[in-house]
Amino acid sequence: MNALIAGRKAAKVDALRTEVKLADIRQRLLREKNSLAVQRQALLNLMGAGRAEVDFTLAGELQPPAREARNFETLAASALERRPDARAARTEFEAQAARVEAARAGYRPTLNLVGAVGNRSMGHPTQHPAGLSSSDDAARIGITFEMPLYDGGRAGARVDEENAKLGAQRERLTRLQLQIRLEVETATANLASAMERLASTDTAIELAQESLRIEQEKYALSRGTAQDVLDAQSALLEAQTNHIRALADANAATAQLALATGENLP
Repeated sequence: MNALIAGRKAAKVDALRTEVKLADIRQRLLREKNSLAVQRQALLNLMGAGRAEVDFTLAGELQPPAREARNFETLAASALERRPDARAARTEFEAQAARVEAARAGYRPTLNLVGAVGNRSMGHPTQHPAGLSSSDDAARIGITFEMPLYDGGRAGARVDEENAKLGAQRERLTRLQLQIRLEVETATANLASAMERLASTDTAIELAQESLRIEQEKYALSRGTAQDVLDAQSALLEAQTNHIRALADANAATAQLALATGENLP
């Protein structure tokens, strides 16, 4: 910049503006470095490792998620079917419903079929003909009918208790289902928003690159100012930063949706 000022291709005010731009970029760089350090430690915590126990470096680059047309209702139904917490809640509800039916059985009459097979002894000679065995096979079959008449209200109390538990289980199941649907809807909306931003930032980068090229050519022909070039560079940097953020958000939303729907779970 000093050489440009000496050659009268830039003014001192351009140097001041350049310093201001550089100071702003340095501050942004420090903020991003701090954010990276925080995210790194959060990852180590999720891995169950301390600060000094594990060292790693990131490899590769983020890629845009595949664009898929996925219906919300289909995703929500899949989540309710696959997620372990939803399956466990349904199992508990069904088990409690069975306990209610078992309690109600205390009001109902019971009909039982009974039978017995044994050996009957005929010890006195007059009870069996001469020359035959003194014992004989015997069998009995019958039906019993039992009808509860009065149990002091125990059956009714048990039914009421089990019904109350069933209502609580139904409420928990409903709340969980609503929460799962909300998680799926939130992740779906976040992914759609990030993908739209990603497409928008692609266009913004192309426009910013073209704008910078034009400003650099104008400056080379002494028809533009250094400030115009700096502004174009700043706009390009902003577009690239927004693109990276949208790319990260899209990948995070994809993982969030997979978690909400129970994908990749055994």
